[in-house]
Amino acid sequence: MSPSKSFLISMSDKLSLLHDYQKISLHLLESKLTNEIESLRSGGKPVELDADVAARFERTLETLRNTEDDVNKNLHDFTAELEQHNIKLTAKNGVIESLIARDSERQNTINTLQKELDIFKGLSEYQNINMGVMARFKECAKLEQDLEEKEMVIRRLNDIIEEYRYENQ
Repeated sequence: MSPSKSFLISMSDKLSLLHDYQKISLHLLESKLTNEIESLRSGGKPVELDADVAARFERTLETLRNTEDDVNKNLHDFTAELEQHNIKLTAKNGVIESLIARDSERQNTINTLQKELDIFKGLSEYQNINMGVMARFKECAKLEQDLEEKEMVIRRLNDIIEEYRYENQ
């Protein structure tokens, strides 16, 4: 797994765990408050909330607000970290793409130089380059002449085939 993927998984795991922890804490606070209110009411007659219960209720609400603020802050921090990570990844991708382009150019240059070297190696058999070039031209002329002769033979054969087809129709 690449470091960038493990970083994202790590950050998302942390945020998920923190979010779950805060949800459980909120649920426990809510359950505690509900149980306390029910225990006060279980006497059979309606009980008015006294100052202590009201204070606990206010503290619980304050804790809930603080928890919500913490979740929002953590989410904001996580978003900022992801943006920084994305900026770094974008920069790295740009560098990688430029390196790939340079490698491609370098490979093309190497191939071109290899072809030129092969040509010069072929010419090294001759006393000088002019003689080598002239020999290559003669070889090319000979190959062109052979090709023309073969094309003439093919044309003749095609003509013979056409005459045969015409006669046998």
